[in-house]
Amino acid sequence: MKIVLTFLLIVTFVSCAVMPKEVREGGGEKKITLKMVKGDLETYQGRKVMWGGKIIRCENKREGTLFEMLQLPLDVEGRPKEVDESEGRFLALYDGFLDCAIYCSKREITVVGEVRDLQKGKLGEMEYVYPVIRVKRIHLWKKRKEEMDVYHYHYWPPPYPWWCYPCW
Repeated sequence: MKIVLTFLLIVTFVSCAVMPKEVREGGGEKKITLKMVKGDLETYQGRKVMWGGKIIRCENKREGTLFEMLQLPLDVEGRPKEVDESEGRFLALYDGFLDCAIYCSKREITVVGEVRDLQKGKLGEMEYVYPVIRVKRIHLWKKRKEEMDVYHYHYWPPPYPWWCYPCW
């Protein structure tokens, strides 16, 4: 009986973490990382990857919509995690028009696409090598709710008499 209940709980928790359809059906490999591609492009060129992160810049060009992305690790749903670690930046080219007012800076997206090549560019005043992927599937995540920490005193009775607050 305990085994059955444990199994049902696991199935319930796993079913809550569902990857969006457009990302799930893309067939990208999460195991291929940005560092791996930058280190050995020839091995990974043409392979499908699943990467995500925050949009740094969005630009509409003749070829499509170009995103400069800050890579972030993905959680089990395929959403970029809110962490202060990244393997760097990459460029994602989407065939078609996406409105940069919607796909704006600091929004989170997950993309599935083919590794194309490495492109040199400027990052501030330094030279930077960007891995480029041609996007096949894209998912724009809803904005996260901002949380505010509020601290309260939970003393009852208070540590001082009510007529003496704050006891000056």
